[in-house]
Amino acid sequence: MLNKLLSVLICLLFISTIQSASIVDIIAPPEDNYGSVNGCGQKMYQIIVNSAVPVNIDSVNGVAYSSKSLVNGTITIFDVAINFPNLGLNDPSITLIDDAGNTQIFPSAITYYCMTVPTYTLATNGGWSAVVGNGFHVWYKFISLNGLSKPTNYDALTCSVQAPFMCQIMQYPTILTSYYFLISMYMTNENVAYSLPINIEIANSYGTNKLIFPFNEIPAGPSTISNIQIYPANNTVVTTDIMSDAHFFFDAPNLNVLPSIGGGFYYKVNINIPMLGNPTNASYFAFQPAPYSPNPIPFSLEALTKTGVTKLTPDHFIKFENPYAPYIENVDPTSTSSDITELPGSKVFSLKSKSTRYNAFITGAGNYSNFAIKVGYPYGITNGNLKDFYHACSILADSYSSGTFSINCGGYYFDGLQNPLATVDDANPSLSNVEIFGLDAEKVLIRVYANDDISGVQTITYMGGTAIETMTNRDIVKGTKMNGVYEYISTYYSYSQKSPIFTAYDVKSNKLKFESNRAIINTVTKQRVPRFPIYDLIESSNLQSFNFTFFQFKYNDVDLSTNGVNNTLYFNITNAHPSMIPRLYVIPSLMDAFEPSVSAANSFIEGMWNATSKLYQVDFYLPPRVFTGKVIYSIAMSPNVWDSNMLESVFGAQSQLRVSSSNGDLMPPVVSAYAAYPSTAVNVVADTQIGWTITIQDLVNGLKSAAFNITSDYDLEPFTIKVTPANAVSGDKYTGVYNIRIPVSVNCRSQSFRISSIVMTDTSDHSSFYPSARQMNSLYKFIHSDQHFVNVT
Repeated sequence: MLNKLLSVLICLLFISTIQSASIVDIIAPPEDNYGSVNGCGQKMYQIIVNSAVPVNIDSVNGVAYSSKSLVNGTITIFDVAINFPNLGLNDPSITLIDDAGNTQIFPSAITYYCMTVPTYTLATNGGWSAVVGNGFHVWYKFISLNGLSKPTNYDALTCSVQAPFMCQIMQYPTILTSYYFLISMYMTNENVAYSLPINIEIANSYGTNKLIFPFNEIPAGPSTISNIQIYPANNTVVTTDIMSDAHFFFDAPNLNVLPSIGGGFYYKVNINIPMLGNPTNASYFAFQPAPYSPNPIPFSLEALTKTGVTKLTPDHFIKFENPYAPYIENVDPTSTSSDITELPGSKVFSLKSKSTRYNAFITGAGNYSNFAIKVGYPYGITNGNLKDFYHACSILADSYSSGTFSINCGGYYFDGLQNPLATVDDANPSLSNVEIFGLDAEKVLIRVYANDDISGVQTITYMGGTAIETMTNRDIVKGTKMNGVYEYISTYYSYSQKSPIFTAYDVKSNKLKFESNRAIINTVTKQRVPRFPIYDLIESSNLQSFNFTFFQFKYNDVDLSTNGVNNTLYFNITNAHPSMIPRLYVIPSLMDAFEPSVSAANSFIEGMWNATSKLYQVDFYLPPRVFTGKVIYSIAMSPNVWDSNMLESVFGAQSQLRVSSSNGDLMPPVVSAYAAYPSTAVNVVADTQIGWTITIQDLVNGLKSAAFNITSDYDLEPFTIKVTPANAVSGDKYTGVYNIRIPVSVNCRSQSFRISSIVMTDTSDHSSFYPSARQMNSLYKFIHSDQHFVNVT
């Protein structure tokens, strides 16, 4: 009996085991770090497997997930995310599983020893710095620690503080050679009494090795805030396509509290912008983006002091609605159609949907990919008006297109469209080589050798900086999409990875993905994706990326009461290299930071290495009448970015850029009077003009220009009217009346015209917008006006 049972067990073992499967190699990630009492978190390994049959790595024994990054015959490279939950020795097994469910277990295939943070001492202790531009009330403190020899996991150190405050500590991620940590202090909306000063405690994950830091950074009060105005009006509804923020205006001479908006967020909101005057007599604008809520949101203004929170206004209820959701309820499925037109070697799918809601984008999906196409005038609309119309879309399909795909046409999804021409292709593309050449400290040329034998390579995406970049067939410098060499020049002010992480798609949307840093791209030579050359430069020169040996503005204190001022920043770091390019991004006002036309990446001012002074130098300009206070800025020098709040915590007053203005003006032009012309209902009996009579006000800087787009419910192609103070029918650039007019023919059909967008800019380039998001709304006083539409019959 025992022999029979043993025979059955041996037989079962044989059946459930994958034959001829082996693990060739296991490659650990290049970085290591300290863990906590909860272990050392998740790490990405590369595991090379040799198997005669297709296999995967099962998500058991600590394996969180795995993906195939490269297949070459019987050799497969897997990117494998593995959890290490234990302090000390972790030795997880690796389990291979085939399509039939047969498994092969490799016991203790990986060994990793997880260490907690050793005993540390405080090396440097920066001051507290209030963060401006974060959106919430946040304070930073930079510290550095002695006793560490490698980076830390996110939970290796803990931060604790009493409610209603919250804190966290993290190793500053772009510091490469020093162990700096950023303590972030937040204030929540918990209804808990407090009184400053309070203590923040930093400890290891055991709660020992404690460091104590006092916090006393909130003013004492009392509040001087008065004349509070809130828009839109109380107990009203507004759609987010015209205004998505609650607007607050108030006066506050000698402000000695921290204003905060209550309105549904967990943290205290801090988007308070001094707009007019000076600290002894100032007017402020504050706003809060509307959090999602199906119900009206109670907004209020509060004053934060050392001893508590005072509510300054009763609840002001505003309901923000999304006008675009849901799509499908506004489409008539009985009035949709899908036709196919035969062309040589391809087919055109023509789609048509009847809708009552306009969608500017046609979106489609194949097996794995998604795409969106914004169509031009007449926007795919074949007949009807914008309240009830037919939307037409088309997509070209050939033998390289997906076999099954879907497309969104005017809000209606046509699913399961079949392409009979599609070629069967389930093979992933491959990357045979990657080369990276440093052109200078910021620019790199990335060369990729890629092939796909059946349908060809479609795109190669990669992450290296803060955004995903894409190579396409236009980047082929040799060969074809079936087997080609791709080149792309990238510029990085900072890096998110030490080497690019690639994903390649073929025309059929099969994909090859390298998830690990410095991934292996050759199963034979085990060649890796090279890292960016800047890291070799840093190591070879022993560059200390946060050790500034010199930091100074030409003028730390600047008077901008009348004129703008040219200024210069000089700095240096330990073992600096002349080829590195310094860049400076100056934000004189938070309004500038949220301005839609401004991209931070494109707003950095390029500096240089001054060979005479042996310093990095960036020249910049500060415009007139910036409100008195500290100007926020950022410095980028690849691969790092330093924020002024962080620098102030480390270097104090010498890193501050302080400005003063006797009568600051950051207020953009806004509409102060608004009326339809000749009325909101016009019976057209002869060719005439319609429009609006608008008063524009900007009391200090004055208007530079304004642009109005006017559309109707039958046509989204706008009339664009541009004005300057020279076009005012009365008044001047500070308060001027303007006639915004368009012609209407007696032959025009009945329709409704409206101002669909406005941009108004003053002489210091401060702008307001309609519609608005994270900006001052040009029509904030008139959101619920009955003068928005001119109906012609």
